[in-house]
Amino acid sequence: RYEMRTVGLANVRLDIPPGAPRHVETLVRPVPVDLPVTALMAHMHVRGAAFKFELLGTDGSAETLLDLPRYDFNWQLTYTPKEPKVIPPGTTIRVDATFDNSAL
Repeated sequence: RYEMRTVGLANVRLDIPPGAPRHVETLVRPVPVDLPVTALMAHMHVRGAAFKFELLGTDGSAETLLDLPRYDFNWQLTYTPKEPKVIPPGTTIRVDATFDNSAL
């Protein structure tokens, strides 16, 4: 009855300095249409340290959808809200990915 689609928000231009212990890369995308969100997944590799999805409203509001302050490569899970969230057009999605590029 419904078609499910996966929307990837990938930053293909990462610029992580050598030795940086807490480097943040940010991706910002506007939402052009009503977007029902049924699940979120943070995908990083071993240098991933933290990950956060936020919604920025046209009124200046901010809402955190998912916050993983201690990202673990071995726990790349899909996070499913109890109820799907419909994100209205004009909203902006902000993704912050924090990397630990220090000597391990």
